[in-house]
Amino acid sequence: MVLIGIGANLRCPGLGPLTARPALASRHLARAGLRPRRLSPLYGARPWPGGLGPRFVNAVALVRSRLAPPVILGRLLAIERAFGRPRRRRNAPRRLDLDLLAVGDAVTASGCEPVLPHPGLRQRAFVLRPLLDVLPTWRHPLRAVPARTLLAHAPRTRDTWPWERTNRRQKGASRLKTR
Repeated sequence: MVLIGIGANLRCPGLGPLTARPALASRHLARAGLRPRRLSPLYGARPWPGGLGPRFVNAVALVRSRLAPPVILGRLLAIERAFGRPRRRRNAPRRLDLDLLAVGDAVTASGCEPVLPHPGLRQRAFVLRPLLDVLPTWRHPLRAVPARTLLAHAPRTRDTWPWERTNRRQKGASRLKTR
């Protein structure tokens, strides 16, 4: 069991709408030998730190693979490059962001590549909400804390919402403008 975070906030000709990016990334994962089993619903999230680009669309994929974590990470980075993602500065807007969140119960220390589970996972509602959709029984392997408990204690949980809510708000706003 492999958990992969998928996010994007930059529109790009040829890649379709932001809402299609997780499914498109999922197809690339399959071609890279990472067989998606489930893809969460989409969630919207504000960029962090604030003001660094447009809002993100996020999802989590539950994937099957026998590949070692460093190989998986290498393939994720190759997919990001195929989508035209430069890695010039931290937290910059991106066409596609793929994060290796967890590989089974594997735990690797800081200084290893990759660190597992992902070090920011516990504090990111935009990861924990979709993770619960694909694997509601997931527990952090270091602390045995359920994902639901992590989400309850995650900062800025209001900065993440179901993507459909974004669409309803935008449609409502456009109707108000045309009246």
